[in-house]
Amino acid sequence: MAQSNQPQPLFRLPPVGYQLQLPVLVRNLLPTLLRRPRLLALLAALTTPLEEVYRAFIVYFFRVQTELSYSGQTLSFERALNDRFDAAFRRIRIVNSDAQTEPLYLYFSAESRPPVYFTFEREGPPWRYAYTAQELASQVGFVVRVPATLRPQQPALRARIGQFKLATIRYRIQYV
Repeated sequence: MAQSNQPQPLFRLPPVGYQLQLPVLVRNLLPTLLRRPRLLALLAALTTPLEEVYRAFIVYFFRVQTELSYSGQTLSFERALNDRFDAAFRRIRIVNSDAQTEPLYLYFSAESRPPVYFTFEREGPPWRYAYTAQELASQVGFVVRVPATLRPQQPALRARIGQFKLATIRYRIQYV
């Protein structure tokens, strides 16, 4: 299903369970004999702070709904980062790292494991590489490609990435 490029409305109606019209509610709850203009004006003035709290709640409701629509999946993750940091151009991309280096373990002959042979480059494949622990620890699961203009927002960007990424996955920010 393709998304339409129509502009989003500035004000969305809340779901039916959250719709509240205070002036109508106050008028309907007031007995008919007491519905005088002065009393209605007084009650409208008394409910004004409640209307402001209701508006703030509706804004909070839609913000939480938007936050809950994001997940750790790559497309949703990209959308969350672009919505926050680059809404106009949407240039932030997430590239999964396909080149994962597997550790090569060396065993003692008493452990009865298959032997590991190292070859010279001119001998041809299969090549084996011995990596240090630091090289293996520095692998990343994905790379976030960000425009260089967003470099001053790096702490906020790292916080937002940390909010959605899986705990054990490492990442790197690359400025393009």
